[in-house]
Amino acid sequence: MVRSMISVVDLPISFWSYALLTAAHILNKTLSKAVKKTPYEIWVGRVPKRCQAYVKRLQLEKLEPRSDKVFFVGYTKEIKGYYFYNQRENKVFVARDGVFLESQLLSEKTSGRNVHLEEVQNDQPQITSPVGAQEVVST
Repeated sequence: MVRSMISVVDLPISFWSYALLTAAHILNKTLSKAVKKTPYEIWVGRVPKRCQAYVKRLQLEKLEPRSDKVFFVGYTKEIKGYYFYNQRENKVFVARDGVFLESQLLSEKTSGRNVHLEEVQNDQPQITSPVGAQEVVST
C-alpha cells in the first residue's frame, strides 16, 4: 500500500514515513472480513465517536451565520490545529479554533429535518401593540 501511494503521486522515496502513517491510519479504520470490526473497535472496545463542532467562517456575508456546523475528524501533526469535515461543502479542512459540542448529543432526525414556516410562525409570541407605539403608564 505504501509503495502504491508513493508511486501514484510521484513522490521521492524520502516521503515513505508519511505514506506509512497514512496507510496505517487507513487500515486501522477499515473493517476486517474475519471480525467485522475495525482494529480501532477491537483495541479500544468502542466505535469512534463523531464529535460535532462549530468553526468560524472566513468569508462572512451580512445575514449568513458566522460559523458552520462541522465534524471533528482528527489532529494535525505538522501545524497547530484540527481536521474538520464540512458535510455541506464535502471537504476536510484545518482550523485552529472550534467550539466542540461534546456534551450535546444531537439526534439525526431533529438536527437534519426541515422546519416549515407554519411551525416557526406558531412558536412566535403575538405582538399586540403596533411597532413604535409608546406605552402609557398612569400614576
